[in-house]
Amino acid sequence: MQRVELLDGNNYTFTCENGHKQTVLLQQQKFEMLFEVGANAILDGYYREAVSSFASSLERAYQFFSTVCLIERGVITHASF
Repeated sequence: MQRVELLDGNNYTFTCENGHKQTVLLQQQKFEMLFEVGANAILDGYYREAVSSFASSLERAYQFFSTVCLIERGVITHASF
């Protein structure tokens, strides 16, 4: 198991201890990951970080919902999440 920093995209590239290069594509949306980070922060006792992560998660959920609605109504044709 290897830890990587949460990035803006869903592509994560890292090298294992044996020198093998790995690329992982996460299907989880950003707001889901931020919510999980907030929940883990509460469990670890980092309440300020939890509030920040939950606020960011909510903002990303609003952004996701708005983008999906704009695509559905034909206002925009493509968006990268």
